[in-house]
Amino acid sequence: MVRTLLRAEGHTTLGVLDGETALKTVRSSPVDLLILDINMPGLDGLNLLLNIRSSGNMTPVIFLTAKTEPSHQRLGLDLGGDDYVTKPFDPALLAARVRSLLRRSRLTPRPSVLTVEDLVIDVDARTVTAAGSPVTLSPLEFELLVALANNAGKAVRRQDLLRSVWGTQGSAKSLTEHVRRLRGKLDAAGSTGLISTINGVGYKLG
Repeated sequence: MVRTLLRAEGHTTLGVLDGETALKTVRSSPVDLLILDINMPGLDGLNLLLNIRSSGNMTPVIFLTAKTEPSHQRLGLDLGGDDYVTKPFDPALLAARVRSLLRRSRLTPRPSVLTVEDLVIDVDARTVTAAGSPVTLSPLEFELLVALANNAGKAVRRQDLLRSVWGTQGSAKSLTEHVRRLRGKLDAAGSTGLISTINGVGYKLG
């Protein structure tokens, strides 16, 4: 019903059936707006949003859910949701809220290039240069670097990086190994010492 409504409004839509697939889709294919249910199989809507926001992705999010309790509404908005619509819903009102969020988001476009000292990350092209030299990264290394760059100069907790990059599939050992590889590639390209280990917390870029 929702996809039919949005298509009638002229939008292109993509539907997925579970939170893990939604997270992979958001990472691989930038979208203009997300409509999430809290009761999603696997990774629920709240944890999905937490993963999305912790990576620095500020794509507008509307919760459309049967969870009507004020506590759920507050949590959804506090985690970074932009709107919260409960079922049953008025289709015309949902369409109006989608239009409103899209208008606002287009007034504040997301930066597609992140720069930290002599490191340049083109998020859309998925390219990285360090001290003027191109750096070849694996998909996970790239996502890890973007998560750190979106919080440049700040310590990012290990658990936040795991949620942002791996979802529910990561491990502390995998994170440590990917940071080691990423640090080695940046150092080899000439951007030495950019990634710092913050004992008891996580890592910092810049």
